[in-house]
Amino acid sequence: MAPVGTTLIQCCDCPPEAEKPLPMATTTSAPGQEWEFPWREIPWQPIVTSLSIIVSTTVTLIIVCYNHRQNKKISALRNNLSFVNDQLAKLYGPLYGNRLASHKIFEEAVGELVDRETEGLVDYLIKARWIWEKNTTEGQRLLNRWRTFLYYVIHPLDLKAEEIIRDNAHLYEDGCPDVFRDFIVHVNHQKFVVARWKKSERGEKLDMDVEFSENDFSRDNNAGSSTYRLFWTLEEHVTESYEKLVKRKRRLMRLIKESTGNGGGKLEK
Repeated sequence: MAPVGTTLIQCCDCPPEAEKPLPMATTTSAPGQEWEFPWREIPWQPIVTSLSIIVSTTVTLIIVCYNHRQNKKISALRNNLSFVNDQLAKLYGPLYGNRLASHKIFEEAVGELVDRETEGLVDYLIKARWIWEKNTTEGQRLLNRWRTFLYYVIHPLDLKAEEIIRDNAHLYEDGCPDVFRDFIVHVNHQKFVVARWKKSERGEKLDMDVEFSENDFSRDNNAGSSTYRLFWTLEEHVTESYEKLVKRKRRLMRLIKESTGNGGGKLEK
C-alpha cells in the first residue's frame, strides 16, 4: 500500500484536463428567415375576458353612482315639494283666504263713513262720535254697526287666523315672522275688548239698546292693540308668501318631471 503522502502528490501532479468551451447561444436565424414574436402563443382569451370584466364593472359602477345621485336629487326635490304643499294647504293658503275675507268685511264695515283707501277705524270712530254729539241715535247706530261687524264677523276670522298661525309653527322657514307675533298679541287684546261689551241676557248677542258715552267711541274700546297698519302688513306678508310658494311649487314639479321623465309619480297634497 502506497503511503498517503505519495498518493496526494500524485493526485496534485495530475495534469488538469483541458477546459472545454461552452457552446454559445445564438439568436441568428437561419439564412433568409426573419424572427417573429410568438403572437399565437399568447393566451388571448383570458386577457379579453379580464378586460371585458373590468370594462363591465366600471360601467356598472358609473351607472350605480349616477342613479344614486339622481335618486338623492329627486328625493330632495320631493321632500321640498311636500313641505311646500303643507305650507300652502295648512298655513298660507288658509291665511290667504282668511285675510282676504277680513279685509273685505272691514271695508264694508267702515265704508259708510270713511274713504276705504286712505282712512281706517280711528277715522270712522272720530266721525261717528261727532255725529253722536249732534244726533245720539245716529251716532249709536254707527257705533253698533262697527261693533256688530267686529263681534260677529271680523273677530271670529281673527281667532281662526290666530289658530292657524299657532298650530302650524312647524311650517315657518326662518322662524316666526314678527307680523305673526304682533297679530297674536292684537287678537288676545281684542278678546278682552269684546268681553267688556254689554251682551244680552243670554250673553250670546250684543245689546243693541245700550246707551254709549263719549269714552265708548275711543279706539281702545273698539279694537285690539295694533293699528290698522298691522292688517296691511299681515295681508302683504301672507299674499307675497302665498304667491311665492305657488311659483316654487310649480318649479319643483317641473324639476321632478324633468328628472324622472314622468312627473315623479303622484304626490299627496
